[in-house]
Amino acid sequence: MPFTEQLITGLEITMPHSEYYNQLVGRIQEFTRINGKPPTKLFLTKVDECDILKFTYEDIGEMSGKIWREGARAIGNKVFGLEIVWDSPETKLE
Repeated sequence: MPFTEQLITGLEITMPHSEYYNQLVGRIQEFTRINGKPPTKLFLTKVDECDILKFTYEDIGEMSGKIWREGARAIGNKVFGLEIVWDSPETKLE
């Protein structure tokens, strides 16, 4: 869920997500729509690992700081509820 800021007027502003975050969410939604069920695995390349460094606080909350300090693999073996397979030759969902 995106980070939101409550204004004095009571309006809610949703902060923008990073482009890579939006791409991943879009891929997951498309996979679910085509296959009728959500994916369980996310295969990531070295390039994807670099792109994860672009995740913002709005994307993944406080984990973003840990990623900047320790690298992309600091997110562990799961993201978006999907098992991550690192060092894949291609980016894909299963």
